Amino acid sequence: MALKDTISSNSTELLAARQNDPKLIPQNADWFEREPNEYGDFGRQNDKVARRPINSSRMPKKGTLVGYKASAGFTFDFTSQNSLPTFEEFLFANCRRKGMVKSESILADGYVLSSGGTLFNAGDIIFVEGVSAAIGNLGRKILSADAVDAKISLAGLTIDADAVVTINRVGHRFASGDLSVSVVNGLPRLNSAAYDMTDLGLLPGEQVYVGSDDAANRFAALANQGWVRIKVITEGYLELDKTDAQFVVDAGAGKLVEIYFGDVVKNEAALENQVHHYVAFRRRLGQPTIGSNTVQSEVVFGNLANELTFSIPEKDKTTIEVAYMGRDHKSFDDDNDVDAGGNIIKVEEADALNSTGDLKLVRLWVYKKGVEQTASPTPLISGFTEIELNINNNLSETNVLTQMGTFAHTPGFFDITCTMSGCFVEVGAMTPLNENLDLTMSAVFARDNRGVGFDIPLMSGTSDGPQVEMNEPITIEIENEAADGRKYLPTFDHMLLVNYYNWLPSSATTIS
Repeated sequence: MALKDTISSNSTELLAARQNDPKLIPQNADWFEREPNEYGDFGRQNDKVARRPINSSRMPKKGTLVGYKASAGFTFDFTSQNSLPTFEEFLFANCRRKGMVKSESILADGYVLSSGGTLFNAGDIIFVEGVSAAIGNLGRKILSADAVDAKISLAGLTIDADAVVTINRVGHRFASGDLSVSVVNGLPRLNSAAYDMTDLGLLPGEQVYVGSDDAANRFAALANQGWVRIKVITEGYLELDKTDAQFVVDAGAGKLVEIYFGDVVKNEAALENQVHHYVAFRRRLGQPTIGSNTVQSEVVFGNLANELTFSIPEKDKTTIEVAYMGRDHKSFDDDNDVDAGGNIIKVEEADALNSTGDLKLVRLWVYKKGVEQTASPTPLISGFTEIELNINNNLSETNVLTQMGTFAHTPGFFDITCTMSGCFVEVGAMTPLNENLDLTMSAVFARDNRGVGFDIPLMSGTSDGPQVEMNEPITIEIENEAADGRKYLPTFDHMLLVNYYNWLPSSATTIS
């Protein structure tokens, strides 16, 4: 068969699979589709040296290969679900699930669970995914007291032997009048007499949503609804900070108040919780010959996450640019030779999250030293025009004698920086920066009843001051460096915490 003159970039695809051994391409693996907008360094970069003896010809000898590096870099659109494995890889962590199980079978009145039934309690709010057309999308449901360890009971099901669904625990509805609000030293507390708050599975530093679309399932006071951060967790109460508004005392009489939470990915302080996720990237490169069905490909494997840039531009979609450092690279004439027994999993269809309609919350606050922190302090900047979050694991490459490729990668210090450009209004905004006060930042994206939340508990910020240009508003650019959150609170043992919300009420998706 004749070779093609060219191969279109639109005939390529990118797949990714986790590796148990960074030196081997995974076999019989799950290969997850990725959706790159563009590529950075990808593949193999050779290192050569040439002899350059002193002679009258002034010509060097042909170079010889002494080594090579492998790398994988690309940019993709940020959606409500597609970045979870990426942040696991860059934060060297596993996602902490609130409760996600697969059903083993379906009965007339509920799902038999394959495992993890003890994660669910009466009053838990679950979101059911993957329900077949014969049953219909059950969506959000409240578990009643007949939910047991091995089965979740839901009324109105139709028997369908082929239905295998995913059940996510996304929130909790408290009994009538059980959840109340008190305010202690300026900080609100959600108090429960009947429910052990530690059973919610929350972590200090998470952002949760208090309230619901229905008036019966939220506090009467409007101030007591919205996005909050969990500061302290005890059996009897949750203490909150970084609230949308200053909470007020509320007995919660007659209300079945709901709260919603997400799964968590955060950089882990404890060594035993840190995970080096090695990834193989498999790029299909189209059919080289006319009339052939054989697709060629290349694989970069042993990739460890190095640098990430999360861009939130003005009036545009948000994107993530990633760069991995790999161990090795191989080319294949036939892509089937990569992993004949592997399972290719298509990406979930979703819209890109944008910086206007989908960014529901973005705040930069100041921790006031020597003063009791109010739950809803005045933001330092009134409005932002652009934000860029950078993660750097500062990987270094180790090469050894007798091995041409990279022997290993060693992580350096974990660095997070956040550049924020905003509208300048008060000269007092410069004071916390000039005095190097403690800063904290939060953001929440939400669309189609799903969302992603980011929280950086502690940062230090610097700025060159107000930028003045003719016929333009005065702006200010702040360069922030994240630090260990335990300076603020011993239980905030992270620099970045990301929440993934599998279901949110519509009220959580409005712009505050």
